Amino acid sequence: MTAVLVKAMRDLRRRRLQAAVIFVTTLLAVATGTMALMIVSQTSDPYRTAFAAQKGAHLQVFFDPRTDPGTLAGTPSLIGATAYGGPYHATDMQLQLAGHKYMVTTIGRDNPSGNVEQLRITSGHWPSADNEIAITRSFADVNHISIGDRLKVVSVPQQPVLTVA
Repeated sequence: MTAVLVKAMRDLRRRRLQAAVIFVTTLLAVATGTMALMIVSQTSDPYRTAFAAQKGAHLQVFFDPRTDPGTLAGTPSLIGATAYGGPYHATDMQLQLAGHKYMVTTIGRDNPSGNVEQLRITSGHWPSADNEIAITRSFADVNHISIGDRLKVVSVPQQPVLTVA
């Protein structure tokens, strides 16, 4: 075994350029492999990780409001769902603030938690009165809507006013 090592060392001394090229190539290959493994471990499906933390829905089903609640209760087992939320009442409405009109789909929920689709309150509070509404941060940021702003519902004859909670 020592004879092989002695021969290898002599060859490395005699062919320095080739030895340096092989060493650098091997070093770069190992570094690339290490970096690839590190990137894969750090980004192992970040969408799925965030989705699991938020407990987001994989499927949203919309039903006719006249559907029997007993029929709706059997739907999750029918499709093999492991968790479900709702049913929640939903309606499209047009809101107005300072001359700007927004068409939105509103969903009636009694609280932000649940088995799926947990809502994270980032500012303000969950609506505690009939004249309050919670809106998403992205919708508020894009449309410059703040907590306490009063949104008028213009899609119904009564035109109630909702306060952003």
